Amino acid sequence: MAIGQLVIQSVAPESPYLDSVKQLWRANSKTLGFFPDGAFVERAERNQILVAIDAKCCVGYLIYRTSRQKVFIDHLCVNRDMRTQGIGSVLVRELCKQTRDRYQGIGLSCRRDYAEHDFWPKVGFVAQREKVGKSADGHWLTFYWLDFQHSNLFTQESNSDDQALEVVLDANVFFDLQDNTRNGAEESQGLLADWLLPHLRLAVDEELFNEINRHPDAETRRERKRFSYQFSVIACGDTAFFVAQERLKELFPRWKSNRDAADMRHLARTIPSSANVFVTRDEEVLKAADAIYEVFGLSVLSPSELIGRLDELTREAAYQRSQLAGTNLKIRQVHGDAEQFASTFQSQQLGERQVSLKQELRRCMAQPRRYSCQIVIREPNDHLALIVADNQAGSSVRIRVLRCSGDRLAGSLARTLLRSVILEAVRDDRPAVILEEQFVTEMLVSALRDMGFIQCGQSWLKVCLASVATATETAKLVEDRLARISVVDSESQRLIDVLSSNEVRNNALVGSDAEHAIWPAKLIDCEIPTYVVAIEPKWALHLFDERLARQTLFGADVELALNPESVYYRAHHATSPTAPARVLWYVTKNQKYPGSMQLRACSRIEEVVHGKPKDLFRRFRRLGVYEWQHVFELSKFDLDREIEAFRFSDTEVFEKPIGFERLQVVLRSFGVRSTFQSPTRVPNEAFTVLYREGRSLAPDR
Repeated sequence: MAIGQLVIQSVAPESPYLDSVKQLWRANSKTLGFFPDGAFVERAERNQILVAIDAKCCVGYLIYRTSRQKVFIDHLCVNRDMRTQGIGSVLVRELCKQTRDRYQGIGLSCRRDYAEHDFWPKVGFVAQREKVGKSADGHWLTFYWLDFQHSNLFTQESNSDDQALEVVLDANVFFDLQDNTRNGAEESQGLLADWLLPHLRLAVDEELFNEINRHPDAETRRERKRFSYQFSVIACGDTAFFVAQERLKELFPRWKSNRDAADMRHLARTIPSSANVFVTRDEEVLKAADAIYEVFGLSVLSPSELIGRLDELTREAAYQRSQLAGTNLKIRQVHGDAEQFASTFQSQQLGERQVSLKQELRRCMAQPRRYSCQIVIREPNDHLALIVADNQAGSSVRIRVLRCSGDRLAGSLARTLLRSVILEAVRDDRPAVILEEQFVTEMLVSALRDMGFIQCGQSWLKVCLASVATATETAKLVEDRLARISVVDSESQRLIDVLSSNEVRNNALVGSDAEHAIWPAKLIDCEIPTYVVAIEPKWALHLFDERLARQTLFGADVELALNPESVYYRAHHATSPTAPARVLWYVTKNQKYPGSMQLRACSRIEEVVHGKPKDLFRRFRRLGVYEWQHVFELSKFDLDREIEAFRFSDTEVFEKPIGFERLQVVLRSFGVRSTFQSPTRVPNEAFTVLYREGRSLAPDR
């Protein structure tokens, strides 16, 4: 866009304006905070830097990122000599224009003592809350939000931060934060940047206090100990610590020095915790990062890498398919042992009494025909998750207890178990799944929202439908289901209101959100694009196809292998889908698999990303299945060759797969001809026929 001589445009990595952006940042880094060079390049690759150009000079820039259908402004910077000319307002308006149709709104954090604090209300933002910063002077920050006023089901999320990423600080980073005069401390100080504060929960492990104690000066020890009080301390039992330490010794037998031993103890205390990131400036530990992630699922990063990769790390914390895939997890019904399970899964941090949980478990276990009590185990004594559900015939499924262990698999297991319960409830024609768990952690709230649950009073509800209908018809079905279970409140009414709105039919974002909330039901009159995408059988069986998986020695338990979220890599093509969209998976020919050459599943495309193989693999490695050699092979062993990745969810495997000939007949009847060499867009009418046939649904369902 252009206003007078001012031009606003996105910056590509090869643009000469990228260096101008960095120069402008350096001139204002005292207020903006540290921002690594690699993060500038990565944001440019994602088209997330807007520049204001006047007479071929960069006079201002805006850096943003997207997360969970929200936009966050990280930097807004204008040349000091031009700050009264409305350049900042123009940059914000352009960001609104580019993101309005695809996101819920824009958020940011700003220090109250900055002059810019009064700027945000002038461009439409509303102050939501405030929080004290972690810098030494402890300035207060205000979180501002600009809502795009879409008809959306998740308004309660708009005014809250994403689930904060728990990060454990190595001693060297902690000392940098306490003393900014240390050599190299600037990089670590970047973790205290105002825009990062809502998204990080900084913690230390107990080994830090041994490191503090080693300093010879008593006053320095006292200062460091006082500084540590503002960080939470992760707890680690002695057994878990010794087990992790022994595994690290096996992994890194050459770590022999006293410094190596201290590094190992830091890691050994962090590995059993729920933290997903360990941040350090120690080069030897950073060299071991890939091996540590592969074995333990813990991301080891420098402060710069953490800042540059914040969004993907937040998703990594929520779901680590890579740590589930190929493991021998089992889910089984349990009887008795209420005392043992109460001890393992007591929610101490939320004030639960162990005796109360034990009584609830005993009550449910005494009625096995009514209550399903299941445990997820990795080894005979390694209990990872517990779920207790009331399956009284004809009523909603009521989850009385849902607990996952405190380690970093918890988010993955919660999502997987919820998915399993939803699908079973739909198969049994239950009106809803209702979570009545009294002790709901932040992790579980995030999982519930990801799986389409809405909060109704003290409970969380997911309406269960297997329909394929218009949005208006679906609204009536939802209303009927809610009436059956006597649920009437503002949150459940919002679901009905959104389904009844015009926007659900005309806006792909709103339509896709609504369809996610009623999954596995489908809306047939919404502007959600649908594509047929070809996939090789070997990837289909690992990503979603239970029946194909049974033809192999699949490592994980089948129910746990059907993942709420997955990624599929393919060669980049000009006709690539854009998110949000639906995908119908066509499994290509392979004589080893009897189920090939069939349309076998349907998913929701959440994100389509183009990039170089290493960048994409790093970004989506948490979703497992693909190893680096597979992605490298797809790029024809060219590190600079652009490929693409689909992140998808809400997958359903068809009860009645559709063969190639029948698929062609249906598509040709709607004017579509394709051999599926590239993603093929199909009209809504064709999707409706194929989906109903694949799911064995009657025409009026």
